[in-house]
Amino acid sequence: MPEKTSSKKAIICVLAVLCLAAVITVVMLSFRTVHFDHSDKSDNKTESEPDLSPISTVHFFEFENIKMASATVSLTDGSKLNIELIMTNGKYYDEYWEDYLPSIYTYDRNFEGDYELRTVNEKGDILFQINLADLWPDIGSNFNFPGEFELEWADYNSDGCPDFSIGMPFSSSNMGFLLFTMREDGSLEKLSSSEIMLNSFEKFSVIFEHDLNADGMPITGYFYNNATGEVENIVYYYNENTGLYEEH
Repeated sequence: MPEKTSSKKAIICVLAVLCLAAVITVVMLSFRTVHFDHSDKSDNKTESEPDLSPISTVHFFEFENIKMASATVSLTDGSKLNIELIMTNGKYYDEYWEDYLPSIYTYDRNFEGDYELRTVNEKGDILFQINLADLWPDIGSNFNFPGEFELEWADYNSDGCPDFSIGMPFSSSNMGFLLFTMREDGSLEKLSSSEIMLNSFEKFSVIFEHDLNADGMPITGYFYNNATGEVENIVYYYNENTGLYEEH
């Protein structure tokens, strides 16, 4: 009997050690920094993808190649191309991260880093890519978004090329959106000389109020004036000489 008792105690001790080792491994993995390629992300999570749901206990991760926004657009010849906003290198953090600093440029959940815009054909070939900072130098090299969103597009100047917007906080009450266009060869260019204002933080890409039948094919923006406490209209007209929408 003593021998059997000793054997049982030995087995219990081994199992306890194995369980403790498993718990330690899980804890250590929950704090490690993970790099993974998320550019071809599907709806199903991969084993290496961290859980970033609102109830997640993950407060900081570093990332590479996250598709943050996209749109499928149609060209005049009937073909379709994808426009993608990719965070090529950056970090995720939420409001519980120890280094979190609240401001108009941070959110409950943040995807902050270097971004580029790409155009991709139906086969998945990259036709064009450019750093968002090269198209939007006033922001700098670091951009931050609170999560994935759709790129909203229209043809504002009636040239057959799809145009889309991306917005960033401009003040505590207003968002500033740059307007971009995609040429027939897939290249991307700015279509507005400066940000188009909207007094809304609901979206990071929008379709603006516009009128194709009026002179200058105007776009209407809205700006909340803190001094007067009123919302003001701002109209932007397309300048055929510069190829840009400009404030008037």
